[in-house]
Amino acid sequence: MTSSWSTPRPAGIALIVGGLVLGAAAIASLSDPGGTVIMGVAAVLLLVLGTTALVVRPRLVVSPARIRLRTLRGTVEYTPSEVSRVRVVATARLGRKTPTLEFDLPNDRLVVMGRWDLGSHPDDVVDALERAGFPVSR
Repeated sequence: MTSSWSTPRPAGIALIVGGLVLGAAAIASLSDPGGTVIMGVAAVLLLVLGTTALVVRPRLVVSPARIRLRTLRGTVEYTPSEVSRVRVVATARLGRKTPTLEFDLPNDRLVVMGRWDLGSHPDDVVDALERAGFPVSR
């Protein structure tokens, strides 16, 4: 059974719409150069984030024999024997604990995915990885 996770499409679309609105506001406020620059930079960042969320899909695919991780650089596949460890780590951010999914991969590579990347809680994803035979550490 194959499962996949990625950023929800509505979130990517909302970021692009927000970037377009912010870009229009930047153009409309040309009389305030400082505000125009700040809004322009924010618009570009929202557009890049939204486009990335829509283009890099799915971020993680789990099948019984391998996982496939997709990033801006391309797609990489790993078998359970190549993955050193998979774990969920809760990090305190802005006064609350935020869970992230960490993959220890060959060549000392560490891939960290949060709820934004997965579109789901990392605990749900780690359960699927464990059922697929990957070395999960709890």
